[in-house]
Amino acid sequence: MNAAPTDPLTEAFRAACAPDRIHDIGEAALLMGALDRRTADLGPYRAHLAELAARAREGRETEAAARRGQHLADIMARDFGYEGDEDQLDNPNNANLLSVIDRRAGLPVTLGVLYLHMARAAGWRAAGTSFPGQFLVRLEGEDGVSVIDPYDEGREVRPADLYSMLHRVAGRMARLEDDYLEPVPDEAVLLRVLNNLKSMALGRKDAPRALEILDRMLIVAPNEAAFLYEQAQLLSREGRPVAAKKKLEAVIALDPKSPYAERCFEDLVDIKHQLN
Repeated sequence: MNAAPTDPLTEAFRAACAPDRIHDIGEAALLMGALDRRTADLGPYRAHLAELAARAREGRETEAAARRGQHLADIMARDFGYEGDEDQLDNPNNANLLSVIDRRAGLPVTLGVLYLHMARAAGWRAAGTSFPGQFLVRLEGEDGVSVIDPYDEGREVRPADLYSMLHRVAGRMARLEDDYLEPVPDEAVLLRVLNNLKSMALGRKDAPRALEILDRMLIVAPNEAAFLYEQAQLLSREGRPVAAKKKLEAVIALDPKSPYAERCFEDLVDIKHQLN
């Protein structure tokens, strides 16, 4: 399903996010950021990613996972001055990789993209995780796995730290589930970046912007009924029943027997009353 308008930049982003095609998450994230900065010259940003990659490859012979993480942290924090932007968490620039590179500051997930880019350039296995409330990166080594926090200058996160982080966002009774630190696909990382932008837009009650971001989320995950359904709800609240109807019908077309489709059938009845 092609959810977003067709133009060269959008199509380049779509190609970078095609199923099983995300082999360079840094490039995909650059293209995603360029959708909001269409006049930007991507050349310098690609050169910076190449420089980060070259620096990472200097430590390619490192075997221990923790030492690999320290090598990446030294490049990011010590050599280039990257840090988490604790003062402006709701600043959209923190979720745009171009702006993150300009400012050397960002959200955990956008900084995490750079860690993933570097680790893979060095030939190491690395992935994002689904840890609640904080994006963490898992980095594999010859001796096992190290978990690092991109938001805290690449610090290695110990088990006790994980419990503290979890309890801050989910309460003292929350349990550390095994799958919280399992690797997630790059699509999930890009969606996490976009979800931050969507949440910021909704916080400002900017429905058109939220709809635009949901279009991009549908590029990354073309058959995700939840995104289509959320668009339908926003369009309906914005007084656009015809557009909402099309989104609801698209959800039903994906899977007429899904829970989302059941809701859509009910919502379509209400919309038809509005249109009559």
